[in-house]
Amino acid sequence: MLTLLQKGFGHRSPYDAPLIHAAANSIWQAGRDARTILEVCCGHGDLLAGLAATFPDASVTGMDQFVGTVKIAAERIQGLANARVKAADVMHLDEWGDDSVDLIVGQATLHHLTHNPYAAIDEFFRVLRPGGKCIFTFEPLSHNHFVNAVRSYRNAKGLLLDESNLYINTLERIALKFTSTEVQCFNLSWSYLLKAFPRSAVLLHLGSALRKMDEVRFKLWPQSLRKAANFNVVFTK
Repeated sequence: MLTLLQKGFGHRSPYDAPLIHAAANSIWQAGRDARTILEVCCGHGDLLAGLAATFPDASVTGMDQFVGTVKIAAERIQGLANARVKAADVMHLDEWGDDSVDLIVGQATLHHLTHNPYAAIDEFFRVLRPGGKCIFTFEPLSHNHFVNAVRSYRNAKGLLLDESNLYINTLERIALKFTSTEVQCFNLSWSYLLKAFPRSAVLLHLGSALRKMDEVRFKLWPQSLRKAANFNVVFTK
């Protein structure tokens, strides 16, 4: 089942395998008993298809503001009777009542909502059932100046005008609404830099060694978690 979810991250760098595995595992744990799942900013629908296939007993809805993107996502979920996709503003979940959704998932989503993240979280919190989870994966953290410089260059080159970084204090403020919060951090400077290179056996081996070094550093110096480039976060209502 994890394989189907991990395929939803297939366009990500192979050097991010641990992050992807952790994200898929968190979604699997949260979705096993879910009856209503919502993916916000679902993009081309790769993860949406994975969610629907993994949790066939759940009603799975994907939302995205771009009509062209939604059309592509609709093609991805053809044949999955429990899935649908709609063009809508994720800041306003008018279709869902209070305490009506078991799981909300966003892949590289929260940092696109930083113009008003608290309003978005208020809406997500409203529709979540008590005990429901809101999981954001593959998000950027903004305390590492080297990573910020690389990301700023890439965003400017790609004209990604709505891209923004996230800070620990933003997550801490969001966490105040929830009963529990789990943050999973990945990629210090060297392991992050590998993502600029194409896949190769040598670099994959190097990446594995660098990630082990990251894990040791995170354990020995917890303050270094702030210097991670990427994170997943699980909020539980």
